[in-house]
Amino acid sequence: MAMIQPKAVRPEPTPPPPEEPPEEDESADAGADDGTTGTEGGVVGGVPGGVPHGGGGGSQDTPTYAAPGYRKPELAVRDCLKNAIHIPRDLQNSISRPVTVKFAIRKDGTPALFQVMTQLSDRRIGDVIWQAVASCHWVPGADPHGQPASIWVVVPFRFQSG
Repeated sequence: MAMIQPKAVRPEPTPPPPEEPPEEDESADAGADDGTTGTEGGVVGGVPGGVPHGGGGGSQDTPTYAAPGYRKPELAVRDCLKNAIHIPRDLQNSISRPVTVKFAIRKDGTPALFQVMTQLSDRRIGDVIWQAVASCHWVPGADPHGQPASIWVVVPFRFQSG
């Protein structure tokens, strides 16, 4: 069983001025020898060259963090995530701490761009969480003008045995 606790989302940092040269990304080379895991985009366990789940979003639908005046996305059914997560028995003992995930809820209410923010002992745990997120119906967030907006959601999951 998972206990879900909402977490305040920090505003997205402002981009550098256009005249400033781009910084080199030193973390792009960090990862396992096979090139499949490591730190990508500041996310430990990220998949180089892409996102682990949920496909990519177009630049027209780039998510933002909910700042003051925004309406955050929410579950259409309050306990959907809690009820949708089914950790297989062989993985239950491998979760010893909270697992924080980040994903975007698009303008149409579909989840995308799923990222596991916590290093996991088994990638299948992230797969189970993504399946739960994707199976739930989401009410999209809105910008300060009331227009639907793609917004990042950060959720920590705390698992209890039994």
